[in-house]
Amino acid sequence: MGGVVFVWTTLVVARGLLGGVNPRFHWLVSAVAVIFIAPFLLRARCATFAPGLLPAWLLAVSVLLSSVGSPDPLYGLAEAGKLGIMLVVTLTLFVTHSRYAHYAFRAFVFSAYLNVVLLLAGFLGVATLSREMMLRRWGTLLDYPGSLWRVGILSVGWSAYLLLARDKPVQRLTLLAASLALIYFDGSRTGFLLLCLVAVPFLLVVRVVEGRSLVSRLATVGAAFVLTLALVAGWNWAASQHSASQASGSLGRIAQLASSLKLEGATGLAAADPVRVRMLQTGLAALREAGVVGSGIETTRAGTEEGLFVLHMTYFQVLGDLGLLGLVAYLWLTLGWLLWLPRAWANIRGMVSAPRRGLYYNAILLLFLFALAALFHPLSTEWSEWITFVIPYALFWEAVRATPLAEQANVAP
Repeated sequence: MGGVVFVWTTLVVARGLLGGVNPRFHWLVSAVAVIFIAPFLLRARCATFAPGLLPAWLLAVSVLLSSVGSPDPLYGLAEAGKLGIMLVVTLTLFVTHSRYAHYAFRAFVFSAYLNVVLLLAGFLGVATLSREMMLRRWGTLLDYPGSLWRVGILSVGWSAYLLLARDKPVQRLTLLAASLALIYFDGSRTGFLLLCLVAVPFLLVVRVVEGRSLVSRLATVGAAFVLTLALVAGWNWAASQHSASQASGSLGRIAQLASSLKLEGATGLAAADPVRVRMLQTGLAALREAGVVGSGIETTRAGTEEGLFVLHMTYFQVLGDLGLLGLVAYLWLTLGWLLWLPRAWANIRGMVSAPRRGLYYNAILLLFLFALAALFHPLSTEWSEWITFVIPYALFWEAVRATPLAEQANVAP
């Protein structure tokens, strides 16, 4: 069972396989996985009211209801079914049997290493394995630009925490370097900003709270001060780059944005990313016109010079597509766990094993990142998107239920 979960997770995290192999590849893989684990599924028992079950049902129902009056009701029905399978069934299984989420996390780590190997092959000239697919943005055979950073961010918190805890430092440093490389070469502004403005501050907060002595806490505060200065200096440097070609990767795209803002203010933002600005305007219009039930999934689109685009802002998109009912369901599902955060945090702090603490802290970080990344990306009904929520969510609830001194033999690689 654990091996099947590992292989399945490795494959569904790879978004590039959807375009490179088959758009339904992840669903085909999932069907095969179900066949292999059928004996377990026939014996499995799930909690009647597992965490996340009610909002998952509500989200699927909101998609179903909105599809009634949509231009393509059958498409809405199919999307509701997909969300039901991923969130009502799979999420409940992982939350109830969370030990298998550990195998999935190992697959996250393995995927980071695998993509770095593919990147290195591309740097050496093997273009079939990885290449610069867009200006200053690299992709691999498994993950294209825009998805590569999502693989890297999955293990950043875990590897960085254990490196600071001096747990197998060489191994943790290697993984951290691999994860950061994926984020950088992806060229995603979202990934870079979430790393700098969310992941790093989160880890600093953890270190301050966990500080065993005054010296340790002061050192962490000092590191935070140095980091702040570095970010300010980096932004000023980026704003001074008059040519985006002076920087590469994520830094190049951040430099372009910073330079436009410095030279032209809000007008510069529109010039740097006119499509996203138009999406924001459409989203605000959807906010003013929102009803209880929306117009149908993927019907709220922004008209641009390049054509119609689904809003790259999940909250506005859900409000327009699924209405207030869908927005309540989505917020309940993705943010409702915050009510239990104090209990989970207290349990984690009492754990003896550093890898176990790091695993759960990383799960909390990934839940924050999932919610914040939704500010810049559209709602997805694919495995590659929701697996990055399902696994951290299952691990979070394991932390809520945990006995502080109880240790598990297999918590992480």
